Amino acid sequence: MAKHKNRSGRESEAEFIGWQETSWGSRLALFTITVEEHPSYGSTVCEPTLRAFNLRIPQIPYYEGNVNELGSLNDGHEMRKE
Repeated sequence: MAKHKNRSGRESEAEFIGWQETSWGSRLALFTITVEEHPSYGSTVCEPTLRAFNLRIPQIPYYEGNVNELGSLNDGHEMRKE
């Protein structure tokens, strides 16, 4: 697979941005597509979408904390609610 560069010059196709709790209680990792040439550049997507687009999945940090009702992680990281 060809390597792509995002705006910062890093070789990456997506960036992990946080976790979203699903309606059934599990957590879903969210990513932003960083490939400028990709039609979905800048979009927030989940892992299955990255796989469907044949984009590399970045390392996902271990989940430590709970998602509160405001959509933020209790460890201080913010999540995007779309």
